[in-house]
Amino acid sequence: MDIEKIKKQREKLLQKANEELKDELIPSVIKDKEESGIEDGVLAILFDELGSNSDEAFGEFFFSPVITDEDEVQYFNCVIVLTQDIDKDKLPLLYEAFAYINFYIPYGAFAIDADHESIVYRYTQALPIRMKDEDLYAQIQIAMGNAISMADTNANIVLSLEDGTMDLEDVRDVFITSGDEE
Repeated sequence: MDIEKIKKQREKLLQKANEELKDELIPSVIKDKEESGIEDGVLAILFDELGSNSDEAFGEFFFSPVITDEDEVQYFNCVIVLTQDIDKDKLPLLYEAFAYINFYIPYGAFAIDADHESIVYRYTQALPIRMKDEDLYAQIQIAMGNAISMADTNANIVLSLEDGTMDLEDVRDVFITSGDEE
């Protein structure tokens, strides 16, 4: 495997996604390694209407680094930041609620960042490392769409927990059906 060839492929595909987003008038930019700290760069997107309350969110989409020449799988990461201003008193509630939510959603997970400041949704897709450009591009488009859809579908619940308009019992009511409780 040629790691440099894979790097160029990834950069080209992120650039293509960026151009398509700009054509749709969606604010996006490619951050290079110096700016992002990620080897192949990051596609950063501003979502001005996520969830039914049309909240603003910020997404970063990137590949994990290739570790060895023997790697057969690569990982495409989708991280969507829903808020960057967490009330630290709400952390226990958020952690417990996210345990319920993450159990019931079909893919990805909601989490708190390491600094306890941001609520994020993260989805990682494993893909064969030797995929051709058009196939890999189709798969990263699907991964991005899935991540955006899951974050969008659950943004109101997650943000309502943080702002105090929902509690743990509300989350249980949403995600646990009466049949599961018996």
